[in-house]
Amino acid sequence: QVAPVEVVYTDPRGVTTAGFADLSTVTEQIAKDPEVTRVDSIVSIVPQIPGFPDQAAANALVAAALKPLLAANDTKTLVLVITKHGAQSQQSDDFVLRLRNELASILPPGVTAAVGGSPGLNVDINHEMTSKLIPVVSLVLVLSFLVLLVFLRSLLLPLKAILMNTASVLAAYGLMVFVFQDGHFTGFLKFDAAHHIDSFLPLFLFCILFGLSMDYEVFLLARIREEYLRTGDNTEAVGWGLEHTARIITSAAAIMVTVFGAFAFARMLPIKELGFGLAAAVLLDATIIRVVMVPATMRLMGRWNWWLPSWLDRLLPKVSLETAEEVPEAPMPAPV
Repeated sequence: QVAPVEVVYTDPRGVTTAGFADLSTVTEQIAKDPEVTRVDSIVSIVPQIPGFPDQAAANALVAAALKPLLAANDTKTLVLVITKHGAQSQQSDDFVLRLRNELASILPPGVTAAVGGSPGLNVDINHEMTSKLIPVVSLVLVLSFLVLLVFLRSLLLPLKAILMNTASVLAAYGLMVFVFQDGHFTGFLKFDAAHHIDSFLPLFLFCILFGLSMDYEVFLLARIREEYLRTGDNTEAVGWGLEHTARIITSAAAIMVTVFGAFAFARMLPIKELGFGLAAAVLLDATIIRVVMVPATMRLMGRWNWWLPSWLDRLLPKVSLETAEEVPEAPMPAPV
C-alpha cells in the first residue's frame, strides 16, 4: 500500500522499556485484523537486534533504523498499518473508523493512539466537509435572500433567484457525477475514473457557483426592475431587461467557460473536476437558466414578481439599484 495507516502510539512509561510488552500486544491485535496485510513498528525490528534496548542504544546503525519510528524521549512510536485497500477507497475509510474505535477499547490505561496518515486524513477531511455543508449552504442562502429582498423590494424574486441558482449548481453536480464518478468521456478528458468525487469539491463549487450565478441574476433583474418601475408593465420589463443584458451575460459567460474549461484538461484530477464543474455550471446558467428559465418564470408570475407586504416595505432600508438619472418610479400595480 502506497499510503499506510499511521498510528502514533504514546506511552509515558517508554515504548522501548516498561511499555514495550503492551506495545507488542497492541500491534499483534492490529495484525490479526483480516483487512491488514502487514504491521511495521519497532516491535517487528527489535527482536532482530541483540541486546535491545540496552546495548543496542550505542549502535549507530540501530539508532538510524529506529529513528523514523521512535521519538527522542522514548514516549512515542510510529506504527504503520498496511491494509488491502487503496488510500482513498471507502473500505479504507471504514477501516480507519473501526481501528479508532477498537484501539480505544484495547489500549492500556494512560496510553493513547492517534490514527492518521493519508487514509486518516481523508476520513477527517470528509467528516469536516460533510459537517460544515449544511451550515455553510444555509448561511449563503439566507444572506442571499436578505440582500436581494432589500435591493429588489420583492418577496418572491429572491426565492426564485435562489431556486434558479441552486438549479445550475445541482446540474453541475450531476454532470460531474456522470463524467468523473461514472467514468464517461475518459478518453476525451484523458483521465482514469476514480469512481468518486473529491470531498472538498461540492462545498467549494457551491460557494463559487452561487456567487457567479447571483451576479448574473442581479444584473438581469436590476434592468428588468428598472424598466418595470418606469412603465409598470411586467411583460415589457422582462423583454426589455433580457434584450439589454443577454448579450453581455452570454459574452461574459463565454470568457469564463473558456478559462474554466481549460482546467478540465489539467493532469491533476481534482483540478480537472473543478474546471469541468465550473465551466458546465456557467454554461448552463448563462444559457438555459438565465436567458430562458428566468424570463419565462417572471412572465408567468406577472405582477406577483413585485409583491411585497406593506409592513415589510416599511421595515426594509431603502437601497436602490437604479442610476441617479432614472425616470421617477411609476405606481406599483396591485397583484391580480
